[in-house]
Amino acid sequence: MESITQIKHAAPERSSAPRGAPFDEQIILQHQERIPPTAESGLLSKLTADKLGRRRPEITSKPVVPPAVPAKSKAREPKTAFTAGEAGRRDIIETILSQQTTPQGRATVLYDALMGVVCSDEHLTVLQQLLERGAEFSPNVIRRALTDRATECACTLLRWNPEIARSGDGVDILFQAAWMGSEETVRVLLDLGVDPNGADTMGETPLHRAAVAANGQRPGTIVHLLRYGADVDGGATRPGNAPVILAARRGYKKYVDVFLAHRSKYAEIAEMDLQRAILDGPWDSDSD
Repeated sequence: MESITQIKHAAPERSSAPRGAPFDEQIILQHQERIPPTAESGLLSKLTADKLGRRRPEITSKPVVPPAVPAKSKAREPKTAFTAGEAGRRDIIETILSQQTTPQGRATVLYDALMGVVCSDEHLTVLQQLLERGAEFSPNVIRRALTDRATECACTLLRWNPEIARSGDGVDILFQAAWMGSEETVRVLLDLGVDPNGADTMGETPLHRAAVAANGQRPGTIVHLLRYGADVDGGATRPGNAPVILAARRGYKKYVDVFLAHRSKYAEIAEMDLQRAILDGPWDSDSD
């Protein structure tokens, strides 16, 4: 056994910690030198964390659960006659009708439902059923259908009440249909007797509107008007007001060809204007 004197004077074990290192780090490094490598991963890691006042995060093998996908919300049921008509829900329209106690209330429901149906051509069957139930409508309903490009709805309404076409509103609706390039609506209006040469306050005819419609892609509108007796030059007294010139200056060759085939008196000017528009782009001018 070693004597007490020998123990006292034994050389202290040297640490591999650099001089000037913090005291806690010296202790940790001394433990690293004394603990066997096999135990270092467990005991040393815990000791190191304890000495530094930190806790190692516990690694667990919990299964990864994907986030829950929220269920798709059901489509909201229409609450009014207009939205029910827009959705083509005849059952809801009937429910709202059954809640009305006066003829005026039922007429209002039918009118509102009709305004909803004509927003598109998707529910023509519901439209026919509403008309058979006695739904009344004004020219504004037809204008609404044209604005929403529900051409079949507009034609159905016109055939149901042809008196609208024969009234002063018929010419106004023809102007709108020609301007939108709605060939079928134009044909139905002309079949019902609307004047193709009816003029507005500016002296323009439906042919003027058709000449600048649909980016030059609906020549059938012009063909229908001319076939039903529209003046090929729209009553223009100078080239700048003629429908063929309006089409030529926009580069609408398909339209110009139709006008020239019907012998417009401004054919020569129209051909020059068309070439200019093709080479330099569309242009417009009031000059003759």
